[in-house]
Amino acid sequence: MKTAQRQSRLSSTGVYRLQQLDDEVSNRANETTRRKAGLWSGSLIFGLLLTLVIASDLSAQAVEPLAGTWKTWVISSGKDYRVPSPPGPAETSTELQAMSDLIRFNDARTKEQITFWDAGSPAYRWIDLISERQLAAIPTTAYPHRVYAYVALAIYDATIATWESKYFYNRPRPSELDPGIHPAVAVPASPSYPSEHAAAAQAAATVLAYFLPNEAQSFQTMAEQAGWSRVLAGVQYPSDYYAGLTLGRRVAEQVIAKAMRDGSDAVWTGTVPTGPCRWIGTNPGNVTATNWTPLLLTSPSQFRPAPPPPCDSSQVVAETAAVRNFPRTFVTNYKAFYWQSPEGLQTWPYRYADKWMFEDGLDRNPPRAARVYALIAATMFDAFIASQDGKFAYWYLRPHQNDTAISPLFPVPNFPSYPSNHSTFSAARSEVLAYLFPAHADFIRAVGKEAGDSRIWAGIHYQMDNLAGQQLGKSVAQIFTSWAEAGSPTIRTPILTVDAASYCVGGSWNLSVANARPLAPIRLVGTFNGKLWEVPQWRLTDSTGSYNVAGTFAPGTEGNYVLTTEIDGLFSNSVSYVVSKCGP
Repeated sequence: MKTAQRQSRLSSTGVYRLQQLDDEVSNRANETTRRKAGLWSGSLIFGLLLTLVIASDLSAQAVEPLAGTWKTWVISSGKDYRVPSPPGPAETSTELQAMSDLIRFNDARTKEQITFWDAGSPAYRWIDLISERQLAAIPTTAYPHRVYAYVALAIYDATIATWESKYFYNRPRPSELDPGIHPAVAVPASPSYPSEHAAAAQAAATVLAYFLPNEAQSFQTMAEQAGWSRVLAGVQYPSDYYAGLTLGRRVAEQVIAKAMRDGSDAVWTGTVPTGPCRWIGTNPGNVTATNWTPLLLTSPSQFRPAPPPPCDSSQVVAETAAVRNFPRTFVTNYKAFYWQSPEGLQTWPYRYADKWMFEDGLDRNPPRAARVYALIAATMFDAFIASQDGKFAYWYLRPHQNDTAISPLFPVPNFPSYPSNHSTFSAARSEVLAYLFPAHADFIRAVGKEAGDSRIWAGIHYQMDNLAGQQLGKSVAQIFTSWAEAGSPTIRTPILTVDAASYCVGGSWNLSVANARPLAPIRLVGTFNGKLWEVPQWRLTDSTGSYNVAGTFAPGTEGNYVLTTEIDGLFSNSVSYVVSKCGP
């Protein structure tokens, strides 16, 4: 087992460069992995029996058992990237013994490492790494949003492929086979093999190394530390870790190949047009993005805004005056500066997403968390292309170029005015967040609107720029949310109802399940007079995600009932009732 000497420090961006195993611990682990499986054969027999029980009950507790079938962004499918079979019983017993020996050497620094990587989903630390670089003004290529996008897509696809393999092999977690292993973190309610942390980390590190090759070794060290921390925590086997690294690297290679073909390396050889109402400047920023290849849009011009009116028209004269006469206050100024800051430009959607995922518990659902990050980043990628298409189709002048009495609050970005980039990007990302977190929809849409309005307060955009950008952003977002809903539908909590004319023997009843996934198996769970019972594969929902059945209370069914259903790992509400004879 190859390891690096442990070094732990907090970088200038606040990102831990965490350590792997000490050579001493690694050597001890290597020694124990060479022991014969016979030393543990008695425990293995027990473990194999337990495996059957766990595997049969896994679907009742599992996190996103269907995520392996979700549509992927870059790779063909999760199934096409299925990893080889996990080790057999003898190898597994050896791994468990080695893990038991290894975990005994966990010290304070190791526990700190485990805690660090256990925070949030496997994707969390990697997206946060990019955000921390933005806030610290550490260069992350000329287009940071592009780095976010490809890293998030790699993590998502690697996670989906990981989930496909997990539920194909259904390998129990180490502590489920060996009660002597005491995990340092909560045991995830998903199969063990391959490691989701290792796959996500290796995918992210490989893509980051492509963008920032001088830091490749640092990223690789972090990836290995992230994955190995799950072994040290006692929740995954070493073989899970190595399979995850290999899978993550395979996915990343495909994502990098896609990034190399997106046209972002083009060099502009055009000239700035001149004439009435034209933008005035040289070396316009983002001009080559008009020919980048979008992820989902059919072309950069798919939602191109209508041409803006002439700059001497009554509408534009009035909007220019509104910019000039806007009554700036301390509040509008600081908000305008905020939205021009690295957080206002890049990181705010991830900050809100992280907050709400932690609040909703989605940080413990790796496929859903990866889906959130990928949707935000991918939508921004295409919104950026669409907005540049509009800007360089019209080359419209900025308000201060139309009226020299306007004094912008800060330096004006070096590209045309219409439509507003900020309005486009903020509307697109706030719409995606509203889709992902509907309880916060009104709030986050207001946040996105404020971002666009702030450009008028700062004196760098007309209201028509703002409105065109808002519509453009919403149109782009709709494409992505529709893709997401079809490719990885939001799981809804099922609703159970039991209606009866009377709860008496001979009385009719109707049981219905609604608001579930179509054609999903229903697990019926309940108590009868205080005794627990269940039917694991009771029925299937219909094409609308519902199920209805009727009957009568038969003699001998008198008693106290509590019923609930479980579909796709989510439990419905519970229903309680009492059946009586009710006769004379």
